Amino acid sequence: MRMSDEEYFRSCVARERHLAHLLGHHNIEECYESAGTLWENTQALPKWTRDWNACGPLM
Repeated sequence: MRMSDEEYFRSCVARERHLAHLLGHHNIEECYESAGTLWENTQALPKWTRDWNACGPLM
């Protein structure tokens, strides 16, 4: 069973949301204007599953 690009994208964002909760971020939003970017207050959270530079510190 193949996953569409949109399904893959949404699964990455869902994993990032879960990871953010595990790392102590609890006031997370995703704005319509910046779909795919998770925000905590006015700070954009890293895209851990989609950016090598963002996931490096987690390793």
